[in-house]
Amino acid sequence: MEVRVADNDVGKIIGKNGSVARSLRTVLMASGMKDKKNYILEIID
Repeated sequence: MEVRVADNDVGKIIGKNGSVARSLRTVLMASGMKDKKNYILEIID
């Protein structure tokens, strides 16, 4: 899954110490387990 954001919003998506990005990855992993697939999160600026 790709998340495209403006240059000045990348920090907001990643969050402090990567907490938001980690949460997004956790949701993707849970969704993948349900579908028996592997998802990868890419943050693109």
